[in-house]
Amino acid sequence: MRTKKQKLLVGLAALTLVDIAAAEAADLPVKAPPPAPIQTFNWSGFYLGAHAGYRWAKADFSGPGYDFDPGVGTFSFPPRSEGYRLNGGIVGAQAGYNFMVTPTILAGIEGDWSWGRGSEGA
Repeated sequence: MRTKKQKLLVGLAALTLVDIAAAEAADLPVKAPPPAPIQTFNWSGFYLGAHAGYRWAKADFSGPGYDFDPGVGTFSFPPRSEGYRLNGGIVGAQAGYNFMVTPTILAGIEGDWSWGRGSEGA
């Protein structure tokens, strides 16, 4: 049979061993978590879009008269002076379909339509 002193000594020794093991475990290197996978975006699919705007444009043209002879007679063209003011709104739409061939190659088809209004005059 063990005495109280022996039991106390065995208990203290056991506590010391547990404390040493815990301290050594805290010093062990920790593995870093694996890096998160790189997320790639998939651009495949159908899309629709619209656009609108306004344009400011001015073009003036003037040219001297001239004669042209194609071999069957002479054609005379008078001098010209023209002015264009193409200010006006622009609207349109586009639609298409894209397909990811590989993670870095995109193929697709697109159609678009635009309409603008302008005026002619000086």
